[in-house]
Amino acid sequence: LSANYTYDNRYFADATVRYNGSSLTGSDNRWAASYSFGLGWNIHKEKFMENSSAVKEMRLRASLGVTGNEGFNTNEAIATYNYYTSENSMYQGNAGSFLMRLPNPNLKGQQKMDYNVGLDMNLWDKVSLRIDAYDSYTRNMLANVTLPPSAGFASYKENVGKIRNRGLEANVTVRLINSDEGFLNVYGAFSLNDNRIEELSDAMREYNNRMLAQAEANNNVKPVLLYQDGRPLNAVWAVPSLGIDPMSGKEIFINSEGKKTTTYSSNDLVCYGSGAPKYEGNFGFVAEYKGFGINATFRYLGGGVMYNSTLVDRVEN
Repeated sequence: LSANYTYDNRYFADATVRYNGSSLTGSDNRWAASYSFGLGWNIHKEKFMENSSAVKEMRLRASLGVTGNEGFNTNEAIATYNYYTSENSMYQGNAGSFLMRLPNPNLKGQQKMDYNVGLDMNLWDKVSLRIDAYDSYTRNMLANVTLPPSAGFASYKENVGKIRNRGLEANVTVRLINSDEGFLNVYGAFSLNDNRIEELSDAMREYNNRMLAQAEANNNVKPVLLYQDGRPLNAVWAVPSLGIDPMSGKEIFINSEGKKTTTYSSNDLVCYGSGAPKYEGNFGFVAEYKGFGINATFRYLGGGVMYNSTLVDRVEN
């Protein structure tokens, strides 16, 4: 169901409501609703903008909505079997079977709630600008949960909880030269994003406990993948280290009390930040002269944390 309304080519509104069912999700969660609502205002159509020589177009936008997707294969939520069909694997002429995938009747499709405010501008017919601020919540976030070897399966699909992303995106294009012989355009983009876990499922809390126990048992010197409320989804966790003691050959850790120790403990794990960049973007130019063209794009990013596995694997170990 959808509807839209326009008044005097200045004000816009639209709304959509959907109710979808899917056989891909668990048998207990087949149906989910989604909706969206948006508003727009053509500011350049207002009387107080009629005499503006700079602003050729200015549009203010605002929207909110819920969208959904399954995000997994057709057999993620149901028990799937494989059969022994070769002649050597028959037992008294009968074919055997084995379980390939664990069923999960509670598996839900992801749902994303988006809030967005944006501004589009065209200045002097030379500068195009688009700015968007957003705040989104992904419910029933999907992830592969690792299982212990005794379960007979490496992993299974599970809803990990609710994730929040909020940030800012900006794009600008400037037409510096535009003639019969050629043109020159420069452009740039910038995005800023903050990712946080808002609500963790019980299954993921159990996963954390297993990862910590395994790290403790194996005296793990590499980062452990953990999920925690208020932390980024891809947070980098590690025990602070001063490197290898050349006398003993053992690694020197810093425990939660700030003291040196050669004993690894998962209780001393510290979150060093997110593995994803906090900001990223690109810039470049496109040019053409008498049929010959050239373009270049440069990308940048920063603010993320990377674990130096080369140092661990090739030097310290």
